[in-house]
Amino acid sequence: MSQARLVIILGKKLENGKMTYELITRLDLACQIIKPNDIIMVAGGRVDQNSYHTEAFMMKQYLQRIKALPNRIISENQSKTTYHNIKYVNNIINKTPELQPLEKILVSSLGHRQKIKRFIAKEYFNNLDWKLYLTPKY
Repeated sequence: MSQARLVIILGKKLENGKMTYELITRLDLACQIIKPNDIIMVAGGRVDQNSYHTEAFMMKQYLQRIKALPNRIISENQSKTTYHNIKYVNNIINKTPELQPLEKILVSSLGHRQKIKRFIAKEYFNNLDWKLYLTPKY
């Protein structure tokens, strides 16, 4: 049996309470790389004021229907920016001993790459060793 990994999927602002094609593409990419023992974390708060739910809630609902089991999905639902996605996910990892030794895989979009790398390169995130998987567009 393969060793568990932590697959972290960054959110994308909802539009009128619905997930965008870009966010669905991120989730579909995650579904392609998720292995049976993996733990999944979805990250994103309520940025769209027309939405009743957070990005994390909508992402979790989608993943439960497509691939994952409910007890394997951790939600970070406070962040409203990419910086806070990474910061709050890192805080959850640091407060959860069983997540700390796992390989971390970050799933986002190609257009998000520079911003993510810039935040991870900041002194605050120097201890992060995350693999990055990106959708081919956006």
